[in-house]
Amino acid sequence: MYNRWDEPLPPPCENIKSRNPNHLWVWMDTEAAITTDGGKTWTLWSIERLKPENRYFISSIEFKDEAHGTMILGRDPKITLHSNDGGKTWL
Repeated sequence: MYNRWDEPLPPPCENIKSRNPNHLWVWMDTEAAITTDGGKTWTLWSIERLKPENRYFISSIEFKDEAHGTMILGRDPKITLHSNDGGKTWL
C-alpha cells in the first residue's frame, strides 16, 4: 500500500527503541519523542532548538541507562549531543 504525499509516514522500526516498557524513544528526521513513564507523557525535541539554520537530521539515539543518552546528528561533521536527564534536554 502506498501513502499519499500528504499522509504522515510512520518512523522506521529501527528508529523505535526501549530500555524497558517504561523508557521508550522514537525519532524521525529532525524530531525525537521520549517517554519514561510507559507513554503517559512524552518529551518532544526538535533540531530547530539547536541550530535552525543547519540541515542536520537525527541519525541515532542510545541510552545507557534511563538518565544518560547520546544523540548523533548526521551530516559532515556529525554532532554528538548528550542528555543526563532522560532526554528532556540535550547538550
